[in-house]
Amino acid sequence: MANFGKALRELTNMRDSLQAEMEKVQAQLQKVETAIEQLSALDAPAAAPRRAPRRKKAAAAAKTPAKAAKAPKAAKAAAKVAPKAAKAPAAATVAAAAPAAAAKKRSPSKRGYPKFARAGKKLVEVKWNAKKNGEQRHRMDFGTVSLFTKAINKNGDKLFRKNLLTEVTNKDGKRLPLHQVYSVLGWLLSNGSIVKKGRGDYLPKADKMAAAALRETFNALPDEGSERISSKKKAA
Repeated sequence: MANFGKALRELTNMRDSLQAEMEKVQAQLQKVETAIEQLSALDAPAAAPRRAPRRKKAAAAAKTPAKAAKAPKAAKAAAKVAPKAAKAPAAATVAAAAPAAAAKKRSPSKRGYPKFARAGKKLVEVKWNAKKNGEQRHRMDFGTVSLFTKAINKNGDKLFRKNLLTEVTNKDGKRLPLHQVYSVLGWLLSNGSIVKKGRGDYLPKADKMAAAALRETFNALPDEGSERISSKKKAA
């Protein structure tokens, strides 16, 4: 117990001594801070005039971005006006192009095509070729036409699509050319044997799709021997 009491006294003395030293240091710090405040107060009047010009420059620099910021607003306002001004030439261009487009639609070179005729036992399709500025002709045997019409009749009086005809093959098992599919569809549409329904759907008419009726319709076509549709015919 005697040893603990001695240690406690020594520690207490050390604490008191340290506290006393800290109080002295704090007193000295207080004096230094007071001196700094006094010197700052004396130096302030002399420093103020030197710093004033810097503040003015800083204020001027701060105003410059504000003026620059107004430029985008002006640009936006000009951009709003620009499209309005641009609309007038566009409208004039459309107005000028309208008669040309109308004339193009009324062009006799495209009116009434495709045309159909016969040359003996061949179906003749006559189309207008814009690149050549003249007529273009396709011929196929009526026997080939019958391959397509038989496929349609086999399907009954139901709606069919072009795919039904693209699957048609000749006696060698080869599919027939796609342009012949379009030629037959065009001929059947022109004489009312089929009617187009919607996009890519066709409805056959049983009475006109009968084999005898199709043969009669084919024979009624203008014969190229007596009423030739010239492939060299040009638009006026």
